[in-house]
Amino acid sequence: MHELTGQCEVTRQCVHWARGKADALVNHGRRIVARDENQGLATYRHQKEHHVLYRLRQRSRDEGGFTLIELLVVILIIGILAAIAIPSFLNQKTKANDASAKELVRSAQTTMETIATDNNGSYASVTKPAEVNAVEKTIPIEEVNGAAYLSKAEGTGTGYTVEATAGKASGNTYTIKSEGGVVTRTCTVAGKGGCPAGGTW
Repeated sequence: MHELTGQCEVTRQCVHWARGKADALVNHGRRIVARDENQGLATYRHQKEHHVLYRLRQRSRDEGGFTLIELLVVILIIGILAAIAIPSFLNQKTKANDASAKELVRSAQTTMETIATDNNGSYASVTKPAEVNAVEKTIPIEEVNGAAYLSKAEGTGTGYTVEATAGKASGNTYTIKSEGGVVTRTCTVAGKGGCPAGGTW
């Protein structure tokens, strides 16, 4: 009986010891798992933060301004285009003013012929542009906003001279002279704007 009791005590101690070991192993395993979980969570957070920082840097790089060299290149290109376009624009404006002056002096020529018809073929009643304007109100005799105007009108018994100036943008003059039925057309400055190099049109 005593031997049986001793064996039971030993068995209980062994079981208790085994349970203690098992609990220790379980707790150790839990600590390992918890530690691994914490490390994994920390790693995930670190990776996420790194990804966010990378995206912010990339966005900042994408939204960056122009460099000084890029701005200088753009300014240079604009300057070259302006150097090409502005003279061409001014030349076209000069030609437009010259065309207006030519049309105006032709209108003055027609008006002079009308005046001669009313005066037995004489142009002598015309001594200045205002007398042409009195017959044809659409013919301007003063420069307005740089537009062409009739700058000269003179008549004799057998002929007349009318001249139109193309305005400030051009400065060219276009003249029609009639004497004894012979009409000549001249212009200045020759070779500029709508005035041919020969000085006649």
